[in-house]
Amino acid sequence: MKVLLQRLKLVGAACALITGLGVGITAATAAPAFAANGPCYDVTNAQPTALHFDPSDSSQTVKFLNNDSTVTGTCIYYDNVNENRWYMQVNYIGPGNNGGYGYIWVQRLDYGQGHNCKYNSGQIFSIGSGYCPLYTY
Repeated sequence: MKVLLQRLKLVGAACALITGLGVGITAATAAPAFAANGPCYDVTNAQPTALHFDPSDSSQTVKFLNNDSTVTGTCIYYDNVNENRWYMQVNYIGPGNNGGYGYIWVQRLDYGQGHNCKYNSGQIFSIGSGYCPLYTY
């Protein structure tokens, strides 16, 4: 009986250790709110910069970004014709995201304000080109 209790304690300790390691690994490898998986990027130029649920100033603001924050995106842009504003679709997996994305008014972005998008390779293209399409919202 004494041997059985010792073995159960060892098994329990091993399970606790494994569980603790699993939690540590999960926390250490958890993805950031902004995943750097888009082929395009830009840098915010306003304090604060609103990240919206939809490409619309009237949609919910899901996060405020600081000036000089780098964002990555799909290289897809939206023209909100009712607001007369263009928005960059950016990767965002934090609370309130819209299918893994959020939207920033291009005038709040370094390249976007010049109606340009920048690839991670360093190439710059015009928004509305085949590389950085502009869709109507």
